[in-house]
Amino acid sequence: MVSLGKEIKKARIDKGLNQIELKELTGISQKHISAIECDSVDPRWSMMKRLAKVLDLDLAQLAREDTADA
Repeated sequence: MVSLGKEIKKARIDKGLNQIELKELTGISQKHISAIECDSVDPRWSMMKRLAKVLDLDLAQLAREDTADA
């Protein structure tokens, strides 16, 4: 199973965005985006919602993968 961070990174790359551009679109710092993508931190629900919206991800699917990894 792919981790939450890897799903977010894949979606970001698929949309042709770098971390700085994602920062601009979400308001989440580049450092925090990097930590999320490396699975070093678990994003708050509010961050997951912003990331899902910008990256066109299914929030329910992200939540299932996040709890499956726990």
